[in-house]
Amino acid sequence: RLVDMTQEEFERYANSLKVKREEKLKNLYGETSRYWTHVCSGYYLFDKIDRDLANLAIVGKDDIVAFWDKYINPATAQSLTTLTAAIWSTKLVQPSDEDLAKYPEISIALHGCLLRDGVSEPTLEAVDAFVRSLAPGDTEDEALARMVKALCQPGEDAEKSAKAVEKISEPASYVRTALSMAIEQAPRDQCNGDLVRPPVVTNGKANEPAVGGAKSSLKNIGVIKTPDGAWVFREASTFKATLCQSGAPIPTRPLVPKYK
Repeated sequence: RLVDMTQEEFERYANSLKVKREEKLKNLYGETSRYWTHVCSGYYLFDKIDRDLANLAIVGKDDIVAFWDKYINPATAQSLTTLTAAIWSTKLVQPSDEDLAKYPEISIALHGCLLRDGVSEPTLEAVDAFVRSLAPGDTEDEALARMVKALCQPGEDAEKSAKAVEKISEPASYVRTALSMAIEQAPRDQCNGDLVRPPVVTNGKANEPAVGGAKSSLKNIGVIKTPDGAWVFREASTFKATLCQSGAPIPTRPLVPKYK
């Protein structure tokens, strides 16, 4: 969206932001809150709006694209780190540490949705094998039909199995949503178009280079590394224990009293 944006569109967005930043405060409460925000932050940027407007006047579309690629774009930002909070339903059994270390997140999610909607036959291993067979060109309906054929075989209770298949086939079912995400997460190598998959874990080891340095020590405190390359913290306290303490904020300019 940003790359394809025309210069006129970019200027329209920039002007809209400029108007918003130039908006006058309506009462004393708003002005007091703004100044106290700068005081409590410890940076004392009382002229932040003037700085923002000055930067807005000189920044261009190429600058925004370069910033995006350097700090935000997952494909190019080398130091990008994301934090995701997952909440597990009490109706489902949480994946074990072994499952988290062996199977990609999307496989675990799809398996949980199948169990939620009454499809109890497939194992997590079978679901993962199906997810790995998906390609970016698959449609949701085609993938759903293949999944039903591969994973939803009638069990001892044929009527129950039929109802489960009917439920997961509904337009807004959880399984359809997870299946759509699985198709989106079937990326292709940007150079030659080959499919890129998370490493398959066998006997507790993935077919990828070992992680060294500080990150390898995370396993010593019970943190789990997934095949997707993510680190799973089951307890918030464990995550907080790995964070470095930051120092006090440093003002960006020398503080000079206005009145002497």
